[in-house]
Amino acid sequence: MFGLNPAGLLFSIFWLIALIMPRSVVEKLIKTVNEMNGVQSKITDKTINYYRIFSLIAAIIGLSLAYIS
Repeated sequence: MFGLNPAGLLFSIFWLIALIMPRSVVEKLIKTVNEMNGVQSKITDKTINYYRIFSLIAAIIGLSLAYIS
């Protein structure tokens, strides 16, 4: 029987929300993670773009897992 896997669906919804977050929220999130890891780096447009690309890929993987299961 085919259906949606709830775990995969929640995973993809989380990353889709992460994908559409405003830039200021993304910058604050990246800054917080960097501080927790003790990393001193500048947040550039390239960093934000990598975050958005990763979010999109993770959302696609989550949706595919939701439909495969």
